Amino acid sequence: MIIPVDRRTKWLIWSLGMLAMEIYRMWTLQQSSSFQDFYNVIAKMDLYMEPPPKVKHCYTNHCPSGYINKIVIPPIFHGGLIDRQYVFDILTNIGSSLCANVYVAHPTIMMKPYHNEQYPPVDESLPWSEFFNISHLDDHSQALYTYFNLSMFDAGNPFVQNATFFKRSEGDATCSDTTADYDQIVQFWRNMQQQPLEHQQGFVWTIQCPKRLFAWFRSIMAILDARANRTQEEAQLQIRSSRLPYHVPGCDYVKSEFSATVKRIAEKVWIKIKKVAGENSLFGTMHIRRGDAAVFCDTSLDALQKYLDCSLQNTSSLSESITFLFSSDEVDMNYRQQVFQLPQKMGSAMSHVKILDLDHFVNETLLEVINAGEEKEWLRNNYIVFAVIGEIQEQTPLRLTKRREYLCNSCDSIAEQYWAVQNNSPYWSYQCNPRQYCGYVVHSKQQGR
Repeated sequence: MIIPVDRRTKWLIWSLGMLAMEIYRMWTLQQSSSFQDFYNVIAKMDLYMEPPPKVKHCYTNHCPSGYINKIVIPPIFHGGLIDRQYVFDILTNIGSSLCANVYVAHPTIMMKPYHNEQYPPVDESLPWSEFFNISHLDDHSQALYTYFNLSMFDAGNPFVQNATFFKRSEGDATCSDTTADYDQIVQFWRNMQQQPLEHQQGFVWTIQCPKRLFAWFRSIMAILDARANRTQEEAQLQIRSSRLPYHVPGCDYVKSEFSATVKRIAEKVWIKIKKVAGENSLFGTMHIRRGDAAVFCDTSLDALQKYLDCSLQNTSSLSESITFLFSSDEVDMNYRQQVFQLPQKMGSAMSHVKILDLDHFVNETLLEVINAGEEKEWLRNNYIVFAVIGEIQEQTPLRLTKRREYLCNSCDSIAEQYWAVQNNSPYWSYQCNPRQYCGYVVHSKQQGR
């Protein structure tokens, strides 16, 4: 009896077979070859839990009338800073591809308050531009805006004069028809671009789906991915987040980075750190998520010691001094102090390693620049602290991370990461991304996260 098998199942069976062969070849090589030869095999592997990306034909962004369209997110959902970063990157990419800017409510509404419990309440006039700089790639203009009054998008307001409105019913919390809205808007804008410039009028698209926004993102991306292998005319708008290093096919229409404010503070933090650690120290970051993530990833002191013991093997030859900058939401000072002492507890083999409190350096620097009048008072909040830490993490290619189950490896070899960075080669680790794909994720000096 012959059982019919579709193409995707055939591909999966073939991939599993190839994976088994590669694992066996790696094992035999590990028994007989040097560390570098073994790593060479890993670096050449091109393994995905999803099919390899197809060749893309990206829709060329062409906005001769400017970014006259507007995508509006009402103040109906909130999250942490990294979550906001991901949401904004996706939205601005979609927006830029449609010649639209994205408008979101101010941070006090869009952020989870419990992340800021140890700090004064966030100033309601604080804009998102103090956190992120997201700009259109073609003209470098601002792509993300903060609004403080949703009524500015009401029909009849001069700000949206002559615009065509697309708005899902407020009762439709699941975004069941928002993907249909997307196709309708694409067609509307294509038709509008056929008109003379002086007759082109924009749209205002209000997206209201508080409980299912990420599901909507996945729906939109699925639509875009399905169009990936067609003609350039049909391919249109292949979108992915420009900040996340996942092997997700797509095109970027915006550049996303931390703000100039965050970068200025990070520069001052580095001056303090290097005075303590030394200019010639090799730096890495160590981020340990505790709090609500502790149930998903074992970050007990015993677990961390085993993690460091494995991750720091073969590092004494890399530098006479390796400094890891520790950040965590843990408020127990006893736990933090014991983390800083772990290298000493691990004996002479780790005498070249030290762990410094990055949270302390950032908080101290932030208070100094605010008190000196160099930066605004409204920066006195934990979200800015986390943004500065994020900027410093982006500047350090060596990373130790434990946060939730999708970033909770038993070992993240610093020696392998260092060799990969020095040779401009990929460093592979297995992760799952917010789109719920799992696979080997590349970390490198250029694109690590």
